[in-house]
Amino acid sequence: YRRLEGLHSLDFVLLFMPIEAAFWTALQAEPNLFQDAFAQSIVIVSPTTLLATLRVIDSLWRQERQNQNAREIAERAGSLYD
Repeated sequence: YRRLEGLHSLDFVLLFMPIEAAFWTALQAEPNLFQDAFAQSIVIVSPTTLLATLRVIDSLWRQERQNQNAREIAERAGSLYD
């Protein structure tokens, strides 16, 4: 998705594997599966890791919004000072 021109997508794509046993079997068969997927900007999540992953993403987005607001406040304060 991130290679499509004109599309502003996320840095990573979440690949949800809804069957936990299939996820663990895939990891046992290919121990580097998670690292290989991550290298291609894919994060593999399962039912047990999905909620935690989404909470981390939410926290990162919240922090980014706060930083953006702080930059905007600083710019406006600078304009007021000038």
